[in-house]
Amino acid sequence: MVADRSDRRSIFMLTRGLAMAQAAVLTVLTLTNHVEINTVILLALALGIVDSRGGPRRGNHFTVEMVGREDLKQAIAFNAMCSISHGRSAPPLAASSLLAIGEGLCFLINNDLVRRRPRQLSQNET
Repeated sequence: MVADRSDRRSIFMLTRGLAMAQAAVLTVLTLTNHVEINTVILLALALGIVDSRGGPRRGNHFTVEMVGREDLKQAIAFNAMCSISHGRSAPPLAASSLLAIGEGLCFLINNDLVRRRPRQLSQNET
């Protein structure tokens, strides 16, 4: 209900910022070897709560705003294609990355990718 009454862009920016903070905490804990199972569970719970608040705003209505009604079918098809290819290519890439550079640097790269997405969104809207 909160998501329906608020500005979509603001909620998107807030939830991505909170996800970035969660990823930063996990990165620091991993790089300093202070990770404990309780902390990981708590961070996963926090990310689940954040995603449940922002998830409803990232539905098809947000897609319509981004691409317009005339390109909606192509955008949905492209999104499905990306999801399917991601599901097939991500696990081997993740495993090789973990072996090559370790967990801490993988979390650091993830945090950088999470941080860039809101900035790219704001640049595309201008």
